[in-house]
Amino acid sequence: MSNTISIERTVFQTMEKDGSISGETYGIRIFDDNAVTYNNNVPTRDALKEMSADELIQLARETDDIATDMLWSARENGQPVYVDGEAVELEPSSTNSL
Repeated sequence: MSNTISIERTVFQTMEKDGSISGETYGIRIFDDNAVTYNNNVPTRDALKEMSADELIQLARETDDIATDMLWSARENGQPVYVDGEAVELEPSSTNSL
């Protein structure tokens, strides 16, 4: 049995040595029990809030090989991906280009 794969909306902050925050970006964390990867290329907080589960999965697919492998594993094992804590079943065609 493979690991549970999760995608969560995330606010990334840059913290300076003195503890002050100097920047903020928006995106997703993709993780399971063995790996984690990030994508912080969503332009605004509102854009991230408006993204559907399918759009977040597509963003994960475009992130890197780690995320691609996680999604491929979920599809191959017939397991859902948890987006914002909700199970989403992957259709075979949703990851065909992996």
